[in-house]
Amino acid sequence: EQRINSSVRKILKVKQWVGLDRNRYVDIDGVSEVVNSTDHELLALEIARKAVTVLGNKNGILPLSRIDVRKILDLVISDTEDPTDGRNFHAFLRERHPNLEFAKVDPRSNAGEYETSLENARAADVILCQLHLYTRSGELTGLVSGKQRDLLVKLLATGKPVIAIAFGNPYVAMEFPKTDAYVCAYSDAAVMQQAVVEVLFGEEPAQGKLPVNIPGVYKFGEGVSYPKQVLRRGIPEEVGFDRTKLREVDQVIESAIRDTAFPGVVLLVAKDGVVAYTRAYGSYDYGVYSKRVDVHTMFDLASVTKVISTTSAVMRLVDEGKVKLEDPVIKYIPQFGQNGKEKITVYNLMVHNSGLPGWRRFYEFCATPQCVLDSVYASLLAYKTGDSTIYSDLGLITTGKIIEKVSGTTLDRFVDSVFFRPLGMLNTMFNPPERLWNRIMPTEVDTFWRKTGTAVLGTVHDENAMVLGGVSGHAGLFSTAPDLAIIMQMLLNGGTYGGKRYLKEETIRQFTTRQSAQSTRGIGWDTKNPTRSWAGTLLSNKTFLHTGFTGTSVVADPERKLIVILLTNRVHPTRYTGKIGEVRPKVHDAVARALKQTRQ
Repeated sequence: EQRINSSVRKILKVKQWVGLDRNRYVDIDGVSEVVNSTDHELLALEIARKAVTVLGNKNGILPLSRIDVRKILDLVISDTEDPTDGRNFHAFLRERHPNLEFAKVDPRSNAGEYETSLENARAADVILCQLHLYTRSGELTGLVSGKQRDLLVKLLATGKPVIAIAFGNPYVAMEFPKTDAYVCAYSDAAVMQQAVVEVLFGEEPAQGKLPVNIPGVYKFGEGVSYPKQVLRRGIPEEVGFDRTKLREVDQVIESAIRDTAFPGVVLLVAKDGVVAYTRAYGSYDYGVYSKRVDVHTMFDLASVTKVISTTSAVMRLVDEGKVKLEDPVIKYIPQFGQNGKEKITVYNLMVHNSGLPGWRRFYEFCATPQCVLDSVYASLLAYKTGDSTIYSDLGLITTGKIIEKVSGTTLDRFVDSVFFRPLGMLNTMFNPPERLWNRIMPTEVDTFWRKTGTAVLGTVHDENAMVLGGVSGHAGLFSTAPDLAIIMQMLLNGGTYGGKRYLKEETIRQFTTRQSAQSTRGIGWDTKNPTRSWAGTLLSNKTFLHTGFTGTSVVADPERKLIVILLTNRVHPTRYTGKIGEVRPKVHDAVARALKQTRQ
């Protein structure tokens, strides 16, 4: 009686909280609109995410990885003949893991179907069991049938890792040996299924604690914890954006396209590890029937290569003690020490105060990579080392060759093996193969160098990088917005992603911090100019960024845990337009204004 009274009081207090003591009547027709509001959906998701309970987790089988190539069998065990059981959750899984098989057993299944399921399990690397077993009032349900129990025992006997998810009755764990991981969802509601798959893949932290005892198996209060480890997709409201205010970003970009600042754009905004806004605008070129841009379109990053590839590589080699920023360049490349360059350090190259000229048309007189490199190493100083800051392609070309000398492999192979593939950035590469060219934005119509009269497509736009074979420390990388978001999030995470450490936190902080009062330059990275910046006026002064000549940029604000990636092909059809200079700060300011705490 005491427990019933306590529960009734809770219900009455909630009724009073919503005003039913003052107005007992509600608009029945309006219930759906109120209940299905965005705020209520987000609250339901928050509750579901906190409720998901991971138990056991032998050998750290969870969280699963999106880049894991192992074959997973998704086996549904159901106590009804409903053909839809497990299908929605399987769709969630397939979005994240392509190497996935599906099988199902229910009260209709015959011996042959059970045997096929077991054969599929033996052929898989990981077995995931959806347990759709529900306790229903007045019915003897929510239990594992004899045949289903025998199948679970045989699955565990295969020696393959088994993850069981109880979408219904959590007590079924008493009826079979312990699985490698047992996940209690308590419900198969849509929000619960979404929450479970997010926890399974480390998109949300595992934090639930068991609210009951499961005799002989798990105890009250048990629950394995692990942190959020990777980006996930979400909606703007989840991370404090006003969706209506974000439309101002659309207006800025769509106006710029009409003004021929660029033909096409991909914008990605991520905050707090959630990709909150991703949109593609415009077309590949200005043709009437031009292909529309999508969020997975690839772009020539131009000088964004300097940070995503070259700077990341140097940070890794610094962490490993294989490169020291204070080392003279001639320690690694002796032939660089010509014409007064003997004392230039790696640090000088990366903060752009080496004294090297900013750029030179090597492609006009060089036909081979070696000619370009010999010319860079023989270059005269344009000013005394350390006196000024002049942004220099020559410095980053040289840095790329230091990386190759130390790593013992080419720059593209090094960054691909150390960063891109382990991070799952499978659309990020130098010299993309021709089979991908239909996904790549065209850059400039070549009336400048080779004078082909056609747009550069699939090969690097930068002429010096082209002579260098398409792989250089200053340009040549191609990528997509979703891929770039991953490595930017790794940096905001302090060097970790997907449970793996890539860089030391203190190294990232050093490289992304302004190095002197005379320049906004970090080490490799640039930082926000408090008075005039591509990043606009509203992001914090800790913001680090880089832009590319073709119309690309990556921006991260550590204070807001915010990433903004803006990819365009503004050099199409010609480089002789500077309209993007007005667009970039407008976009970043519009994003910042859409955050509720920074509205102005």
